[in-house]
Amino acid sequence: MSRRSIIWTVLALTLLGGAGYAYLSPPFAADCKASVQTTAARAGRLANDATASLKKSKFFTTCSAALRKYDAQQKAPPEPVRAVRASVETPSPDPSQKQPHSAGQRIANGHAFAKHHSEFGFRTEAEMASHIDRVIANPSYVRKLIRGRTAYWDDATRSVVITDPGSADFGTAFKPNRGRTYFDNLR
Repeated sequence: MSRRSIIWTVLALTLLGGAGYAYLSPPFAADCKASVQTTAARAGRLANDATASLKKSKFFTTCSAALRKYDAQQKAPPEPVRAVRASVETPSPDPSQKQPHSAGQRIANGHAFAKHHSEFGFRTEAEMASHIDRVIANPSYVRKLIRGRTAYWDDATRSVVITDPGSADFGTAFKPNRGRTYFDNLR
């Protein structure tokens, strides 16, 4: 017999012995019941005090507000599909540096081509830029995201384009492993 089974056997016999004694001795059973009720009441009061104290804290207030905001975002209806211009004119911060003019060119000239061109089979940045501009101009679905980003889904290629005016390369384009589910869960 293993050490573990001996311990469980001793524990079971102890509990059965206590239960048997409580059955045979009503005063002992009443004392046990009173002790359990007192302990349960004390634990309930401690839990209520802890809950009240937590609800008064700044941490709870901050978390509650963040959760309410998150729930509101989750319940918000998805953005309707709308036509978008393929060319996004962006002023160059330095006139001596020529910036690409279309969103597709800006995105393809960023990390998107280096990281994702093989997913599409593109050999040049121009091919990728053309695809990105086509998806932005004629998306299957469009979603507004947080931080001013916009996501475009293309059913034909099962790819997503995300424009991000706040990033240096203006966004990305790739084929997510989870497909449309990935697009639907973007925030």
